[in-house]
Parts: sequence; structure tokens; C-alpha cells
Amino acid sequence: MRIFLVITLSFFISCGKDDSSSEVTPKSKYTLSVTSSDGGTVSLSGGTYNYGESVTITATQNSEYIFESWSNGSTQNPLTITVNQNLNLNANFVKRKYPLTINIQGEGTVREEIVSSARSSDPTEYNSGTVIRLTANASRDWVFEEWTGSVTETISEITITLDKPKTVNVRFMRYFDYNQPSYFFQNN
Repeated sequence: MRIFLVITLSFFISCGKDDSSSEVTPKSKYTLSVTSSDGGTVSLSGGTYNYGESVTITATQNSEYIFESWSNGSTQNPLTITVNQNLNLNANFVKRKYPLTINIQGEGTVREEIVSSARSSDPTEYNSGTVIRLTANASRDWVFEEWTGSVTETISEITITLDKPKTVNVRFMRYFDYNQPSYFFQNN
């Protein structure tokens, strides 16, 4: 009888669940969507990726733009991410900014008027491509003479496109009216 019990017990144990073969569970798939703002492109638009898969994305700026950041806050470029959830990612670009320096020689003022585009958040710089109208206004007893520097011109109103840092010099000269009578010389 003992032998019968040992054989029966062996039979039940061998007929149980086979632990040596584990069930294959499919890997989770996630969607990655990649876009860009005006001013640049991205190396891929996204796709479906397995959980844990690494993906490298490069943001390329257009002329006169700068890559600023990704929508997830990263400033790395190229950016490598490990996919562990569905993700929408945007590359942010901003216009380059350039200073305009105006030097005044003599007595007068220069009025700056934006013709197109806009001034940046920094009051000393303009966004790239901004067109500015500069008007030289001479003080009393002074006259406008010329613009020099990034622009050479002899008219008092000019337009300038900021596509790099620029410096303009405006020159005013003292006005003397030689036709005015002189009180220092008397006719004898």
C-alpha cells in the first residue's frame, strides 16, 4: 500500500501546473507625438514605442530663431527620452534678439518707430527682422547732417532692419545764419 500511495502522490505532483513555463505578457505600447512651434523643425513626428524604449529627438532652428526648450521643461538638444507613458512633446523656438545702439553727436533727438515686428521683452533689444524707422530731430540752432555706422545716409528719416546687432550714429551741426546783421561791425 505504501508503494501505491507514493506512486499516486507522484502522479498528482507531476500532473500539476508546470511552473517552468511562464506566461508571456505583451509589452505595453505608448504613443509619442512630437511637434514644433514656428521657427524650427523636429527630427521625428513621433510614433508608437514599447515601454522603456529610448528615443532621441533633435530640434533644428530656422534662420534667425533659437531653440529655447521642450514642452516638458528640458533644454537639452538633442533630447533622449525613455518612453513610459503617452507623451505629447513640443519644441519651442524664439526669434533672435538684436540691440540697436544710437549715438548722438551734437544737439538733437532720435525718434524710434517700429514699422513691423515687435520689441522683445528686453527694452534694449528688438526681435530679429524688426523694421525700425528712425527720425532725427535737431534742437534749436542745430541742423541734421548725416547718419553713419550701420547706415550711411544724409536724409533725416531712415528705416533699418535688425538682422544683427547694429549701431547708428547721428550727427547734428550748429546752424549759423551768415545773413544776419552783425552788431560787432559798423559801417563807416
